[in-house]
Amino acid sequence: LRLRERIVPLLHLATLFDLPHLADTKDSYAVVLGRGDKRIALAVGRLRGQQEIVIKALDPAVSGAAFGIAGATIMGDGSVVLILDTLALFEERRGQRGGFLTVGAG
Repeated sequence: LRLRERIVPLLHLATLFDLPHLADTKDSYAVVLGRGDKRIALAVGRLRGQQEIVIKALDPAVSGAAFGIAGATIMGDGSVVLILDTLALFEERRGQRGGFLTVGAG
């Protein structure tokens, strides 16, 4: 993904979590995340808006060694939503997970 004269790696969340890709990718969005001077873009199927939430850590018995999940929250309607650990996407040791390249790799 080219953004303001920079190349930003694009990660498909479906690939990261071994989910089926949407058949029609023209309606997907790229959400750009930053950590320091590094950037990464996440391809997502839809945007749900922005909300203030309280993240509850998952019990290790439930989450195990789950990569990319920071915890969960309970929404106003009572539904439980998993929260993405965006910082984990920048970790070098996770660089080959899901087939995406480490941010900053040549």
